[in-house]
Amino acid sequence: MPGLGQAEIVAKYKGPPHVTDDTLVLTFDLSIDVRLSQSDYQQLQFIVIPKLVYHVSLCKYLEDRMCNPFLNDFYKGELYWLTVPNYWCPEYSPNISRAHCSYEGVELRIPISKRILDALMEIATNRKEQAQPALHVELKTCDRVPQPMPHAIAFYSQTVTPYSQTVTPLLLEEIQVIGSKKAENSSPYIVLEPDDVAKILKEAKYFEEIRIALEINALESAGPLETAVKDLKNAFEELERLNPDGAVMNCRKALEVIKKRWKETSNPEDANKSKEHEEHIRDYILNKYDEDAKKVYAEILEKVYDTVKNLYDIMSKFIHEQPHTGEPFAAFNPTMADAIYLCRQTAAVIDYLARLAKPFEKAYSK
Repeated sequence: MPGLGQAEIVAKYKGPPHVTDDTLVLTFDLSIDVRLSQSDYQQLQFIVIPKLVYHVSLCKYLEDRMCNPFLNDFYKGELYWLTVPNYWCPEYSPNISRAHCSYEGVELRIPISKRILDALMEIATNRKEQAQPALHVELKTCDRVPQPMPHAIAFYSQTVTPYSQTVTPLLLEEIQVIGSKKAENSSPYIVLEPDDVAKILKEAKYFEEIRIALEINALESAGPLETAVKDLKNAFEELERLNPDGAVMNCRKALEVIKKRWKETSNPEDANKSKEHEEHIRDYILNKYDEDAKKVYAEILEKVYDTVKNLYDIMSKFIHEQPHTGEPFAAFNPTMADAIYLCRQTAAVIDYLARLAKPFEKAYSK
């Protein structure tokens, strides 16, 4: 009868992470070394690991290769009944009585909450600390004491009775998790690069809550708003790249389009200007309505212009112009919270003006 065996597991991380149905998936390959006699190895049919528990924490990976805890044990998951057939154990070393087995593509699934995503974004966009998010993964056989079942089980075939089996418990001496190669000493830290974080946030649809659909039937019918719409789209693209500077710069450009053309007087003598650009946004909108509606919307648009001016003033706290070139630059870096707020407000203003520029209620339109 086979004797009591011992086993060691090394879990090696395979990046990059991906998101499926708002669940972050980390993939590992398991390397399993089992101490067996040669006769036991020859009769081995398969090995079963009934249960593995994984704890996941979020840390800050700093330039000095230190990892500071940020969210401890934010998720605990379990894996059940991993089965390793004998043909996945092709190597045996008689001198140390060990069989080397492998189990590839083990997926650790982590449901994503807004709390986790906010924490990822906070670490990734903190320029002062210049840290990177790092996931710390710890594998265990069980959380409970005493152990309710064996760590692993080896199944053997018997030569005397072909269809009978012998079951032997295997004691897991060690479970080692190897994360990112960037971390020292094969530590269990999975360091996430900026592209990884941006991809996770995008695939997890985090930005869905800040996207406001610009349902403009035809951009060309929005007249002088067309350029502002393009700048706004660029702003949201910068948000998805985790670039708050670029997002605020593009929102400010969108508002400049509105501000400049709002109070301008049209110049019909300038033949180089298109008809859309000759008209103020205010006049362009009001000309779509009859006299009664025009009076109401004239007052409303003045209030909207005050909102535009206030938003522009806020953006100007962060973005200034270069003294000589006039090119925008970040004089004071906005945070992602600043950028998200300003993009939301800018999108709401442009969306409203675009809808007024093409009235849906025929009763008020000419």
